[in-house]
Amino acid sequence: MPSSAASSTFRIDWRPSRAWLAAIVLLTLSAAVAPWLSALAPAWAGLASLTALAWGFRLWRRERHRPACELLYDGGRWWLLPVRGRIAPLVRTVWVLRGPFAWLRAEDALGRRWRLAWTPDNLPAPARRELRLAVSAGTIPAALPLVAP
Repeated sequence: MPSSAASSTFRIDWRPSRAWLAAIVLLTLSAAVAPWLSALAPAWAGLASLTALAWGFRLWRRERHRPACELLYDGGRWWLLPVRGRIAPLVRTVWVLRGPFAWLRAEDALGRRWRLAWTPDNLPAPARRELRLAVSAGTIPAALPLVAP
């Protein structure tokens, strides 16, 4: 008996990725070294390096302290289930699947935007395959593009 997309459920967990945090550190260090390898005056190179380090540290800290959450698809709508906080129905979702990576851009009913990324360290292969099958089978609703920020 074929399964109905309207009655299918799908859950996926999200937590901060260690691989993404490591990439932020690597890019921050590269951005801090780059001005010294350019033709900038030493004073400007130092200022640019400090700015890159501060911005990278801010980004790393923000990503590291994001709370884990869970996404639930109940056959007709996506729900965001944070560890602490209120349950939020997602009114717009855009999924992007590229190799071992998955990205979700979404907007909840209150107008808040959510951007979540899964890498191989926080989305194991069986869950990644299940997500890919759900997207290709059409059990996940068609993506509605979000307005670019």
